[in-house]
Amino acid sequence: MRFLLLLLPLIAGTAHANGTCFDLSRPFTAPPRASLPLTPGDPDASAAGANGEAVWAQRRGIVKQPLAKLRSFLEDPRHFKSSRVDEMTLTPRPAGALLAHHDVHSLVRPFPLVTVEWTDEWATSLLAGTPSRPEAVLIAYQKRAGTSHITRWCGTVLLTRVDDTTTDVAQFEEAIITGRSHDEMKDDLAGMLERLRTLP
Repeated sequence: MRFLLLLLPLIAGTAHANGTCFDLSRPFTAPPRASLPLTPGDPDASAAGANGEAVWAQRRGIVKQPLAKLRSFLEDPRHFKSSRVDEMTLTPRPAGALLAHHDVHSLVRPFPLVTVEWTDEWATSLLAGTPSRPEAVLIAYQKRAGTSHITRWCGTVLLTRVDDTTTDVAQFEEAIITGRSHDEMKDDLAGMLERLRTLP
């Protein structure tokens, strides 16, 4: 999610298309990665590491918020846009069998006459339940084009209904980003989980 990009030392780079992590033109039928197990008595679990150049982080926690409310917040990154991003626009894509599908374009002006831009693709899949009453949804995102300082960036958020007012939230993210460490990524996932818990 975009909040994980915003502590970057943003410098202009050559724009180019990158290899993507997922095929987001069609729905997932299961999460691409297993969620972390939760320990009885502990509401959260986390892990982080590196795989070659890529860093990754996972977090899972129970959030006392309805699934629909969390989904509405997370599907639109403008809800958690950092002040470092000067412009962010959302462009719908045909959803087809997906619950939601759109591109998100971000622009940063770190210095006069210098801009940094990138475009992400976001898609939401129904994993269980019905569109009107989902039991589990998967929000997936990935960088598609833009600054060369973000070589790879992709992730998922699995929302699973516990009851009408409680949701199991499992996050995963992987990236190759200039100046980005897995510890920073893990901290940002924790920060987003706490933000979800305090939504009004």
